[in-house]
Amino acid sequence: MEKFSKLNSAKISGVVTCLPNRVIENNYFSDFLSETEIENIEKMAGVKKRYWVEDESAVDLCVCAGKDLIEQLNWKCDEIDAVIYVTQSPDYVLPASSIKIAGQLGLRNGVIAYDVNLGCSGYPYGLFLAETMIASGIANKVLLMVGETTSKIIDKKDKSTALIFGDAGAATALESDVSEDSFYILGSDASGEKNLIVPNSRFSKNVMMHDPRMIGRNHDYIFMDGAEVFNFTLKNVPRLVGAISEISGGSFDYYLFHQANKFMLNHLVKKMKINSDLSPINIDEYGNTSSVSIPLLLTTTLREKIKESPSTKVGMFGFGVGYSWAAAVKVLRSDIVLRNIFLK
Repeated sequence: MEKFSKLNSAKISGVVTCLPNRVIENNYFSDFLSETEIENIEKMAGVKKRYWVEDESAVDLCVCAGKDLIEQLNWKCDEIDAVIYVTQSPDYVLPASSIKIAGQLGLRNGVIAYDVNLGCSGYPYGLFLAETMIASGIANKVLLMVGETTSKIIDKKDKSTALIFGDAGAATALESDVSEDSFYILGSDASGEKNLIVPNSRFSKNVMMHDPRMIGRNHDYIFMDGAEVFNFTLKNVPRLVGAISEISGGSFDYYLFHQANKFMLNHLVKKMKINSDLSPINIDEYGNTSSVSIPLLLTTTLREKIKESPSTKVGMFGFGVGYSWAAAVKVLRSDIVLRNIFLK
């Protein structure tokens, strides 16, 4: 079993998510897939629409969210000590996109900035990294950015991925605070490397070159073995939820699962005997936005409920590509900034 961490060093002061302006309904795919195929995928995955960028990047989405968040919190740019950017669709191979984000936000010279190459588990991982930076004393205020433009690596003829993914970005503000405990579990399993992957790389031999599952596929696009990912999720996520529930003292006000697939999420909730009202699903509106799916739940589906309660204990669970998984438990206060905006 993975090790866990208990921290008492940071609160989440605000979360702003940013969506592109381009709405993609399922009928968009009628030029690539049959009506029956589209209906079956919608029934299984649960996605009815999603938002895709045009020429914009994930950095653009995160910068838009970050500017709004800084303004809402009335933070001064020279007070921000670090930027962590979690993405698998960076602007460049190099330099780090986090440095570009820091520059576009007008942060001070010398700010700490680094990228993290994680997908579906990225938000709880990012929260852990931000809070440990604050716990170490090297930072008092940290911006955690998560963003993906997976639409740019989708084969629109691929039934396993075409309708599922949406684009989005998010900015989360963490600052020094010792009033509430946080809990984290992080882990990975390298056996999943080939089950969710973009095979072509400038730096490594294509590990999928002779894989029969890739016959007729473009190796520059994302490949997903849905059955294998489903099996991984059903095996690992209930164990993850049970483990962090035990170490954090029981149940949560809300269970926030990465929005991977509606059928999968309903199956998980039923298997773990969680009240479905406590496990919101919004994949129908936004698609699978990878690391942004959990903050999107906070800023859309749960915004009013969190704002109305003095404190809300949430368990956040990310899982998928890698394989990797992560859980975070945080207490959110009613004065938290929660906003969902569109790219300006």
